[in-house]
Amino acid sequence: MKKKKNIILVCVLLIVILLIAIGYWFFANFYNKKPVEEAKILSKIDGYNYNLYDNQTKNYKELFEELNKVLANDPVDEKQYVELISKMFIIDFYTLDNKLTNLNIGGVDFLHSSIVYNFKEKANDTMYKYVKSNIYGDRKQQLPIVDEVTVENIEQKTFKYDDASDPKAYYVNVKWTYKKDLGYEKNKTLIFVHEDKKLSLVEMS
Repeated sequence: MKKKKNIILVCVLLIVILLIAIGYWFFANFYNKKPVEEAKILSKIDGYNYNLYDNQTKNYKELFEELNKVLANDPVDEKQYVELISKMFIIDFYTLDNKLTNLNIGGVDFLHSSIVYNFKEKANDTMYKYVKSNIYGDRKQQLPIVDEVTVENIEQKTFKYDDASDPKAYYVNVKWTYKKDLGYEKNKTLIFVHEDKKLSLVEMS
């Protein structure tokens, strides 16, 4: 009889321990879980599909407002337009610190529609490959932040791509600095072509 009571007592204790463990797991996973970070759209430029997100840098936000004013003019000053989007592309693509995961490729708004998929694939395999997730806001990884972008030269000439050609494409030479130099690229030549009413990045070298 005593042996039977001991077995019952052990079973009860095991059940209590199991319930406590389940309760702790439930609390840790559902009630004590950190909120997921999300980038929210602050502003849009209608007709161009340019979006401003709340996690973008101060200098990017300032350039976005300038771009909004330039594109509101009729006709649009294309030289101003291409200078602004060149700076914005560099800031958004090469600033990795504000990206939530390695799938959040920057600068996509400025790409020609024909290269978006391949560009994102390549970026994910190279520049963005080792960017750790920050969806819970706890990333410790040190990542680059673009500081200043300088447009050194803008030249307009013919560019051929796929089966198309743009006789008034823009070749833009840019260089930039970082808040902290971590060994990333600092200069590029960007080529923009006309795509409907937009200027779209089709190649960089």
